[in-house]
Amino acid sequence: MVWNKIYEEVAALVEDAGPFGLLFRGHRDAEWKLIPGIGRTRVSHSTEKSIYFDYQTMAGPLLSEGINPWSLAISMQHHGIPTRLLDWTDSFAVALYFALRDEGREVPCVWMLDPYELNRELSQDPALFTMKDIIGDYQTIFIDRDKKLSGSVVAAAPGRHHPRAFSQKSHFTIHMDSRTSLDELAPKAVRKFLIPRRAIADARRFLLIAGVNEYSLFPDLDGLAREIRRIHF
Repeated sequence: MVWNKIYEEVAALVEDAGPFGLLFRGHRDAEWKLIPGIGRTRVSHSTEKSIYFDYQTMAGPLLSEGINPWSLAISMQHHGIPTRLLDWTDSFAVALYFALRDEGREVPCVWMLDPYELNRELSQDPALFTMKDIIGDYQTIFIDRDKKLSGSVVAAAPGRHHPRAFSQKSHFTIHMDSRTSLDELAPKAVRKFLIPRRAIADARRFLLIAGVNEYSLFPDLDGLAREIRRIHF
């Protein structure tokens, strides 16, 4: 079966990676580029700054006082504001769910990323950074431009204090170059798995068994409501 072949291939690669781990990202359309939200827009740097500070100031009590710039950017990302972060997860099932979440005529896919190979290729440092390891932060690098990333793109693990980041087992790639697709910048670090239409039913059955659904990934009342609608309607 087509799905079994995909599953076995991914499982073998995950086992071979061992404790170093791989990251995954689901796309509803396999033709979509691996670029962050800000790269899909044509906003100027001044507009990018305005978006950042508007979110910071207008959120008021919805954000904790003194929130650090990385956490602020993650919050922006998870609430649909374009940033220079691209979401990844260390769970293949989570990525698969997002690939199949809104089924259309497009062929969905799951991207696999070796974050150590990415950092080796683009920053000459094979370590998987935490965001705290990066010199500078989201504001000083992208808003104030007082600092620079060590590469055009860096893979990093966040503090998972945001509920969605925790539930979705989030990691991020951080993009100084927001226009060039990651598979062009570091082709050895990524791999794409197409999910053909004839494999989708079995893939959805796998997600049902794995317990991956709207509420498990969006642990709030919105996620719960969407999951109840899915079950009953």
